[in-house]
Amino acid sequence: IFGEEYLSFQKYLIPNSFTYIKILVKEGWIDRETGKRKDPNMTFVEFKMLQDVFQLFAKKINILLDVKDLNANFIENLSKVFQENRGDNPVTFDVLELEKVKIEKPTQDVLKILEKVQEPILFDTIDVDDDAEVVFTEEVFEDDEPIILPPVIETAVEETKVVTRLWMQSRKLKLKISNELLIELERLQVDFKLN
Repeated sequence: IFGEEYLSFQKYLIPNSFTYIKILVKEGWIDRETGKRKDPNMTFVEFKMLQDVFQLFAKKINILLDVKDLNANFIENLSKVFQENRGDNPVTFDVLELEKVKIEKPTQDVLKILEKVQEPILFDTIDVDDDAEVVFTEEVFEDDEPIILPPVIETAVEETKVVTRLWMQSRKLKLKISNELLIELERLQVDFKLN
């Protein structure tokens, strides 16, 4: 960036600051003498500070709630935050009923040995008539080493599973999506997504 473009957007080009830049790239002109395209032409369309862009591009907020966390005190605190941040952006509530499930999985040693055992068996190609019956058998050779499996030790892994999911879009509640709102939601330990 240089020349007149630099002068018009100079106030956004501050060291150690985050800047949103919108650029329009056009194909280069065709050189009449050589017939080749020149370098693409870049035009700087828009510059903004990154903290200002956040409020412009955030269209709606999706609040994720666990049924177990819902109680009168939590709802009252959440309602206060919503009242302080009234605005024009729609709000969606995603209420989840979660269940923790223990799954027993074999250890890595057993899995590695089982992978070796299940290596593909290669067959030579044989010309066979269409009417002939083909039988595949597993051949055991004398030089094959017996595979000794260690005792199977299973480890219990806890996973979270969604039992019920209820998605509700609020008709009346609209919020102003701002840094303050997101900080308050994080303080209340509320999960959210921005679209």
